[in-house]
Amino acid sequence: EYGSQDEYDTYFDDRIWSHSWELTDTDYSVRYALTSAFFGLANSRINRVGAPVHEIAQAMGAPTQYGNYPGYGLGYYDVMANPFGFDGTLFRCGSMSAYTKAILGWVNVEEISTDGMRALPSSSDSNKVYMIKTGYPIDEYLLIENRQATGYDKGMHQPGLAIYHVDSDANGKVGHPNDGVYPQNHYKVSLIQADGRYDLETGEDEGDIGDLFHHERISGIGPNGPLDSDGNDIAGDNGYPNTQPYRGNSDTS
Repeated sequence: EYGSQDEYDTYFDDRIWSHSWELTDTDYSVRYALTSAFFGLANSRINRVGAPVHEIAQAMGAPTQYGNYPGYGLGYYDVMANPFGFDGTLFRCGSMSAYTKAILGWVNVEEISTDGMRALPSSSDSNKVYMIKTGYPIDEYLLIENRQATGYDKGMHQPGLAIYHVDSDANGKVGHPNDGVYPQNHYKVSLIQADGRYDLETGEDEGDIGDLFHHERISGIGPNGPLDSDGNDIAGDNGYPNTQPYRGNSDTS
């Protein structure tokens, strides 16, 4: 709790600070979540779902995905990064990413190790997520989910496949191809942004129309970069984004 003024400039010593924390002692260790029942500064409106979902999920073991300054981590694509959601209201807080759901054991992660055509239902209707580990070092892999503008994702700028590059050994610092310290610096969980702008790393925005893969724009990705609907490489001069591992080169096609 902390003191602050309400919207009428009245000061209160016992205003609620929504947060999750861990209490430890020699005999116990327990996590808790605390959120206000009210929204705003005058305690006149019931709280919106974003903050409680974020804090309670954190108490259950979901890691935050804020990202270090100036980046936005996973932005709107994970409630653990931004609980306000794509419409910015906290009413629809945005879904958890495939990574966060996997940490909590809420998805069925199916590993892909062979070529072929596969179907992937919307994450709002299914708990199915694909994983690709072939060609990556230990503790590095891709997770793939189908995000559509329904449910908590209503208001999403452009539906499509969300592809996350996970590296459990990452230093967690912000990194992108134009900063001179990439790939040494990179998030533990990065959304591979189809347009190659790395806006979630540079702090340009927390999600836009060019982030996800879909047939009308950039429909795929491989070791050499993004692919068009015919499977042709369409990467820029620097070949980013791509599916190369952070440490060394390998066949991740």
